[in-house]
Amino acid sequence: MSLVVAANPMLRTQYAYETEKADFYHAVRSEYKIPLEVARRYAKWAVQMGNALFAPFDLFERPPIRALLATDAKHASYLMIALHHVVTDLAGIEVLREQLSATASSLLCGKSTAPIAAPYADYFAFCALSRTRADDKVALEWWVTKLKGAPGQLKMPRDALPDAQAEAGHLDVLLTEGLTEQMQALCTYGGITVESTLLAVWCSVLLKQSSQTELTIGVLYSMRSLAGKAHAQVVGTYIGTLPVRHSALSDSTKAEAQRMDRAVSEAVQRAHVPLHHIISALELECSSVRLPLFHTMSASQEALVAFFDGIAAPSAKTDLELIFYDTPEELSGRLIFDAQLFTTETASKWGERFTDALEDGINLPSST
Repeated sequence: MSLVVAANPMLRTQYAYETEKADFYHAVRSEYKIPLEVARRYAKWAVQMGNALFAPFDLFERPPIRALLATDAKHASYLMIALHHVVTDLAGIEVLREQLSATASSLLCGKSTAPIAAPYADYFAFCALSRTRADDKVALEWWVTKLKGAPGQLKMPRDALPDAQAEAGHLDVLLTEGLTEQMQALCTYGGITVESTLLAVWCSVLLKQSSQTELTIGVLYSMRSLAGKAHAQVVGTYIGTLPVRHSALSDSTKAEAQRMDRAVSEAVQRAHVPLHHIISALELECSSVRLPLFHTMSASQEALVAFFDGIAAPSAKTDLELIFYDTPEELSGRLIFDAQLFTTETASKWGERFTDALEDGINLPSST
């Protein structure tokens, strides 16, 4: 781990505050030893893993990364590394996984080959450019015009859960191979993306269940590809959240997906404006619990994040979050919901209605 940390400055980065400029900045340590806890009793794995995963990080005290080495009765070992989301995105986690595997294999062969250091000067230059472009007044005015008066709250029917303890629940949303093929054929024919189709159908379900005429949904977007090929192997975060306003104007899945495609494309062109600048310009009041601009989110990712039995689900960033994963066999998803607002049974119904709505929409004559 020391070799990997030495090659990746973001794993040695904490935050600091500059009083004169009233601004935050990265402080990179010259070296850092990741805290490593060892779990030797299988019966306590879940507890120790849960503590390692969900114990809060102090971003100003030390780099937000820690590790747990678990050993079972057969002497097999498993390394779990917990990272704060400010350190890296999912693509960066895959880079980190590859580096750890290659370094471990090298050490087992009696070598001490450190990973090739990524171009962090380029990464910090990208961050600096992003901060400069954040003051784009024309783009900010576009956001204000687009989102002025947009509904922030998602008025889904809530369950009465006065004694709820869990922060979040999670459920699998599976699309069959046949349904996936039908949807991909629709997207190819209509010149639309799979992501926009899934997002449009999910929004249609939320609108029907909440009896709202429009909603605002937070769409996670990666700017890694825009940064260039040199950033492909960087352990760093390139994720932003785009607030997209949507209303259902048609029963045609293709037509709704095309509108969603245009809305997301317009938002992507102005993705350099930070979300907190948009919220401030709209004069919305923030809270420590929820963003004022939207209460539901969606994202598309290439890899599936595993959740271990016995470990609590991740905390809910919004009331509802639907994440889609593109695997070689089929599309799948995970519905993360606020367990203090909704029961698992209620969330399951919404997942079923999403797959039903997708299947019905694809089979409608207006979709073809």
